[in-house]
Amino acid sequence: MKRITELNTKCLENMSMLLESIAITANKITALIEQEGEKLNSFIETHFSNSHLYTSLIDNNSINIFSDGNRRKPTYELKPILHIPYSFTLSENKKKSAISFFIECGYLCNEEENVIYFGIGEESENILSTEFINELEQSIPNKWKISKDEYYIGIEFIPDNSFSEEKINDYTEDFKNYILTPILSRLE
Repeated sequence: MKRITELNTKCLENMSMLLESIAITANKITALIEQEGEKLNSFIETHFSNSHLYTSLIDNNSINIFSDGNRRKPTYELKPILHIPYSFTLSENKKKSAISFFIECGYLCNEEENVIYFGIGEESENILSTEFINELEQSIPNKWKISKDEYYIGIEFIPDNSFSEEKINDYTEDFKNYILTPILSRLE
């Protein structure tokens, strides 16, 4: 059996304070993420109010803490993870050239990352070509870290001492202006 360390003892001694701090912070971040996600959803709905495109929310009521969120697999060991996602889809039902995007924002903290992120991915593979993603990347301000993959582009930042509601508002605006708006312009 492994010995209990001094750190384990201190953690146990202060566990209620640690759990309360995590819960309060997670609830505040959840409210901020939902607020920014709803702004993006409203922006898209306003932009396409006279269109055949529509948005729909994906399950945004789950916060994964100490688990990867896989409810089919039993958890025998806690994992150092906190994930607060907000996502929705943007779709068009055309038989020949259906369009389908997912827009996501959230907070993810695990052993490798501690980021606030916003991104958009395309499931229909018609708009977000590698060339277009590279073009979008060139216009994004250097203050944000860029995350990209095949048919996906996003921006993220590490919450630090400069984290504030104003910073996340700026972040949302930059995502909207430098990524979302150019993509939506191609759908018109």
